[in-house]
Amino acid sequence: MKFSTFWFVGTTTILLLDTGCFVLAAKKITNKCDAIGNGQGKVKQSDCEENEECTFKKKKCMDAKTAAKKITNKCDVIGNGKGKIEQLACEQKEECEVKKNKCMNAKTAAKKITNKCDAIAGDGEGKVDKSDCEGNVECEVKGNKCKNAKTAAKKITNKCDAIGEGKGKIEQLVCEENEECEVKKNKCINVKYVSPKFRWIPYAELDSAQLVLVKALDYTEKTWNVMGTNKIEKLVFEDLDSYFEEGSQKVAEQLGFGVETWDCDVNHYGGYYWSGLKEYKLAKYWMALGWNEASWKGDEVPPNTNDMKWVELTLAQQVAAMELCYRQESWDGTPIPQWKK
Repeated sequence: MKFSTFWFVGTTTILLLDTGCFVLAAKKITNKCDAIGNGQGKVKQSDCEENEECTFKKKKCMDAKTAAKKITNKCDVIGNGKGKIEQLACEQKEECEVKKNKCMNAKTAAKKITNKCDAIAGDGEGKVDKSDCEGNVECEVKGNKCKNAKTAAKKITNKCDAIGEGKGKIEQLVCEENEECEVKKNKCINVKYVSPKFRWIPYAELDSAQLVLVKALDYTEKTWNVMGTNKIEKLVFEDLDSYFEEGSQKVAEQLGFGVETWDCDVNHYGGYYWSGLKEYKLAKYWMALGWNEASWKGDEVPPNTNDMKWVELTLAQQVAAMELCYRQESWDGTPIPQWKK
């Protein structure tokens, strides 16, 4: 038995006389958007676009799936799959960027940002005002780009070399203003450390000129022969004039001391603030000996090593102590006349 079937699509009535005819007609209706146009796809644009899943293309109403294939990223979606969009609308989304009049994911640009200095400005291109870049001590301007200063830092092998910004080249006067530095082959380098061996001369063997200077620094035979017992040795070189007596630095220099030799061989950096020890990479040696910031400030009791003899220290602790210019005799408080020659 055959049945007649009526379909109402839009304002058009379709009469299907039997199921066979229905099958033939159904083949033309490939999707619900196509059905809006009676299987022909022809329809008014406004009727088609009322359904958000449909798109109007070449005078036909089609599923938006075809167009969706062009939408390769969420930023591209802003431009309805074509990527074309006003720059402001695109850049309001920080993950997007305008490139060749299209709104695209900023992933490509992100690859250019290879370090935190490059990211400071220039949106991954690294171009930035010099002042903005150099406001960060870890950054430097190179080739109109803001880059990590890591490369330059590798060249800075000592604090005198740093005067020349890693290249070592510097005016002689600027270099030699620091007594720990010297100019050699147009570079500012550290003066080779020379231990103040005169400090290890027994008091009885000092010459007359040395005795005058030693006494001016308030040394006696006992405090000279046992290192660390004169109160002046608790001060760093730069504090001598302020906390001991005006002109003491000059006397110490006449005796043969400098900032480095006094601070290391006499004071053992004990007069530095903890922040200073960290700045000059010295805290690690005191930490190896059991000290921390609290004990250094006097908020905690000193570590056990403070009362240990040299032989009681571990090998690692002895090495740390030597980095602070201690030797077994000075650590143990052995009188200089009894030191091993």
